[in-house]
This record gives sequence, structure tokens and C-alpha cells, in this order.
Amino acid sequence: MDVNVMNALISATNNVMEMTTGIVLKTGKPSLCSAPVYEEPICIIVGITGEQRGQVTISMTRESGIYIAGVMMQGMGSGLLDELTKSALQELCNMTMGTFATLLANKLEMIIDITPPTLIEGEHISLSGGPTIRIPMLFDGGEIILNLALKAK
Repeated sequence: MDVNVMNALISATNNVMEMTTGIVLKTGKPSLCSAPVYEEPICIIVGITGEQRGQVTISMTRESGIYIAGVMMQGMGSGLLDELTKSALQELCNMTMGTFATLLANKLEMIIDITPPTLIEGEHISLSGGPTIRIPMLFDGGEIILNLALKAK
């Protein structure tokens, strides 16, 4: 996988997170994982088509998800993992992936389309598929995990 694609995802995630929440992320050490990939209890999946095919998953603990959504909603959230919180997290991922697609188009002249985000909640989520690059993104009190699984068309 092209490292520029991975860097575009990291950049999009950092930019959108800081813009919408003020949370500054620190990128952890990426690693290559083979299937199955085990996810945190909240997992948001976005499919990718076009010049690259595959998916990006963004996963986090319930506590991290509630915290991020609460900051996004400027403290107006319920403090629970309710439908409003889930919707906020899906919208955050949608904005991140839209920014990712724009960066790929502008910097790498690569055109992709994204699917609407799907949120899955559960204790033992495992996803099959091909090799995945796992990128931890850390912030005070939590982390989100980016999983990038793409193949050229």
C-alpha cells in the first residue's frame, strides 16, 4: 500500500477531529495485521470504491466514543451511547472520509467514492478481509483506531 494513502487518512483524521472537537490526536505506531481484525466495542465502517477498493474502519471504546461525541455536541449529549451519540460519531467519520477522498484527489490524483458509514456495536467484533494497516490515534484519556484495508482496482 502506498504510504501517501495512509498519510492522507492520518491527516484527514487529525484535521477533522481538531476542527470539530478541538481534540489533538497523536499518531501511534502503524502495524500490519492479517485477518481477522479485532475491533473495539464501537466500530464504524466506511466502504471505498473507485481507483482503490476496500474499507476503512474507525473503532473506539464506548467511553472514548461518548467523550468525543459529547465534545462535538458541546456538552449537549446525554453522556450515554444513545442514537444521538452514534449519529454524531457516524457524521465525524463521514467528514473524515470525505476529507480523505478530497486529499487523495488533490494530492495523489486518485479518485475514490465512499459509502455511508455503518456503526456496529458489540463486545467481540472481528472483521475478515485482507491485510490491514492498523493506526492508533491517541488523545488525552483515550484513543481511536484506524484500520485501512485497500487494494488497487
